Amino acid sequence: ILTNYPDKTPYQIKVSLLKEIESLNREEEKKLKEVKNLTLFKNKLIFFYEYTLNSFLREEKKTSLLTTEKTFFVEGWVLSKDREKLKSILKEFREVFFTIREPRKGELPPVKLENPPLIKPFEIVVNMYGAPHPFSLDPTLFLSPFLFMFTGICISDAGYGLVLAGISWLFLKKLKPVGLIKSFLQLISYLGISTFVVGLLLGGVFGLPLRVFQVIDPLKDTFKFLLFCFFLGFIQVLVGMGIKAYLEFKRRKFLGFLVQLFWINLLLVLPLYFKYRIDFLKYLGIISAMGIVGFSSGHKNILVRLAQGLYELYGVSKYFSDILSYSRLVALGLATGVIAMVVNILAQLVFKIPILGIFLGIGVLIIGHSFNIFINLLSGLIHSARLQFVEFFSKFFELGGMFFEPFSYQTKYARIED
Repeated sequence: ILTNYPDKTPYQIKVSLLKEIESLNREEEKKLKEVKNLTLFKNKLIFFYEYTLNSFLREEKKTSLLTTEKTFFVEGWVLSKDREKLKSILKEFREVFFTIREPRKGELPPVKLENPPLIKPFEIVVNMYGAPHPFSLDPTLFLSPFLFMFTGICISDAGYGLVLAGISWLFLKKLKPVGLIKSFLQLISYLGISTFVVGLLLGGVFGLPLRVFQVIDPLKDTFKFLLFCFFLGFIQVLVGMGIKAYLEFKRRKFLGFLVQLFWINLLLVLPLYFKYRIDFLKYLGIISAMGIVGFSSGHKNILVRLAQGLYELYGVSKYFSDILSYSRLVALGLATGVIAMVVNILAQLVFKIPILGIFLGIGVLIIGHSFNIFINLLSGLIHSARLQFVEFFSKFFELGGMFFEPFSYQTKYARIED
């Protein structure tokens, strides 16, 4: 600093710096006023941004067309349900020649997820993972009930569920969002409902006990709670294997279909046998194990086939380790309740402070529970999605597709109509 003022005394330098600071503060206030004024035009700016962006994308697409002086050539994909609609539109233009055909052998059409409005918000999870192979299936219908339940278990407080459902519903009504934001808010509202129901069954409302609808106390009956989560995981793993069996049968891979049935049977029989020790179950398990060893590999050499089959049978441990992964639901569910209780205890202590105690206590409750809702919603979504990606999708999901992107306006915040 001193080198910038070589001919001044320290006092003069101080005065100069104070003047500069004052000038910068005035400049900052001026800029803040300009920003505040711009917020008045926020909606217009958002619309202008999206309209300009889409205009640019439209012009960019034009550069990829094959053109001559008087003609141009367009090739693209159309949804099956929109085929006749496209035909009727194109027939209105005499100058247009068009042909519509089925995909040729070797061509991979893009993928469009089509689900009923009730489960459409769950497509967000599939989109995060990637586009399924065109000749596979859309897993949204199968993952939605599990994600719904798992996230509810992770948060597991009826009061938190009401807050999540209420806030998301309010945003949907007041802001009327479109596209991804609308789907995300709908998903949060569903998860709020799930959290509310699970919270009632587990007996927790904002960290306070509610015994009226309680089915199980996760703090006292933790082992039962853990077994229940393992059971849900077991069901989801079996569903994934069932989908794989269906895909194998659909593709006329009957050997693969048979192997999947052997696996499903083995996983069903093993726990039942170790509990009831019935000989019939033992023999059924042995037959399933022999089927897996004998038919898992298509190698012509019998020794190689058996070796590969034994290696596949060893993979039974992987299925049970997948089921053990669902214990994270218990950990997260317990953590939510314990943190909520701690927030309430801290608030009780603060309420005892004279005069200011009531205001500080209310602040502790609002800030503490808000933080707990946010952090557990985040962790619940992450871990529930992780169970879908690793434990569920690994059983059948096939990547390799490309999402269908219609040549139309692509918006996040606004609705554009010509």
